Amino acid sequence: MVARKRKNPAAHDDDDDDAENERADDVSGASETPTGHKHPKSNPNDPLSQLIDVDFDFQDISQIDFHGLKSLIRQAFVGTEVAETVDLSGIADAIIENGANGGVGTVVKVDDATDPYAVMTVLSFKNHKALLDPLSNMLIARSRQSSSNTTLESLLAGKHVAYLVNERLVNMPPQVVPDLFRLLLDELKKRKSTIAYLLIISKTYMEVAPSVSDDDDANDSAPKKKKKKTKAEKSPVFCIQVEDEIFQEHSVMSFELPISREKKDGPSSGGSLTEAGIIPGRRVLLVEMSKADTIMNQMRAILV
Repeated sequence: MVARKRKNPAAHDDDDDDAENERADDVSGASETPTGHKHPKSNPNDPLSQLIDVDFDFQDISQIDFHGLKSLIRQAFVGTEVAETVDLSGIADAIIENGANGGVGTVVKVDDATDPYAVMTVLSFKNHKALLDPLSNMLIARSRQSSSNTTLESLLAGKHVAYLVNERLVNMPPQVVPDLFRLLLDELKKRKSTIAYLLIISKTYMEVAPSVSDDDDANDSAPKKKKKKTKAEKSPVFCIQVEDEIFQEHSVMSFELPISREKKDGPSSGGSLTEAGIIPGRRVLLVEMSKADTIMNQMRAILV
């Protein structure tokens, strides 16, 4: 797949706040395949309906993407301490401003869709200090609890650190990532960026023994023995986005963010997922910008 980036052809005039919630249904009937195509829900007896080709359109970020960006950005923060305080609208506006006039960042759209299905860009903690303060304060507090010798606070104070916004719908194939990352690096080099570190908030999960709720036991006429949960600390942690494994390999700092178990309002939260045997989490990674080309090459080797 070769990315051909083009200008976003329209400006967004719809201020309906519910628009960002409608886009997730657009490909709900499809699932990711290794080739980057998607299998739609269809008649299994009809071989011609089993596979469709999907054109991925790489575009500059513009105002029309506002609602879609908010929806994508929210994925990183569901269940975290800043889920209710982080300014999603402000972050979306900053991303759009960065992307104005062919600046930094790319969205991926499918066919003639209005909203983006994936985005990759960067936001500087230095240039957007007030906007990102709730996030940076939480990250600094959590990094102090990690075993890292280098504190995130000292890096944010002395180095140019940028938040790598790398979000996509769950059924978007990871094959779009190498081109997104290449376009981002090209744009940063063109602007002679001084970014020294990229900060990634990686969505993770652990598999544990499913739990059985007390209500389920009470409603079941036959008594059942409640399953014991596997201790989370003994379970391996997996990255939802495969490219985060590469970022992890080259990270100079890594620590976990707790996710509230009371949250049940999304696929990245706890609650019912825990009952199903999945514990979601977040892992913060800090990667030196000098490793970007090496990471790029690994992405191409693994994902293309």
